[in-house]
Amino acid sequence: FDIFIGSWTLSPVNDFSFMFGTDQNSIGYSSAKMDEYLESCNTAVTEEQMAEAYSKLQKYISQELPYISLVFRQSSVYSSQRLQGDVNPAEYNVYNGIQNITIK
Repeated sequence: FDIFIGSWTLSPVNDFSFMFGTDQNSIGYSSAKMDEYLESCNTAVTEEQMAEAYSKLQKYISQELPYISLVFRQSSVYSSQRLQGDVNPAEYNVYNGIQNITIK
C-alpha cells in the first residue's frame, strides 16, 4: 500500500510479529532478517538476552522503516515534505482531513 490508516493495541506480551513479521502484517512487508530478529526476541529467556535481542530489533526497524507513522495518540503529528494537503487533526479525530493528503 502507499498509505495505510490504522492503529495498534499492544499487549503486555512484547511480540511484534503482527506488525513486522512476514505474512503477518497489514502492508505486505517481508524481510527474512526482520523475522530472524523477531524470533530472537520471542525466544530470549534471560534479561540480558532480551535486552540484546530487542536492541537489535529496534536498530533494524529504524534502518528499514517498514512504517512511517503520521499520527500518534499523544496528539503528535509528524509530516514530510512529500505530503501535501490540509490536515486538521483534532483530539476526537486525529485523521481529520487525511483524505486531502497527496504524496509527491
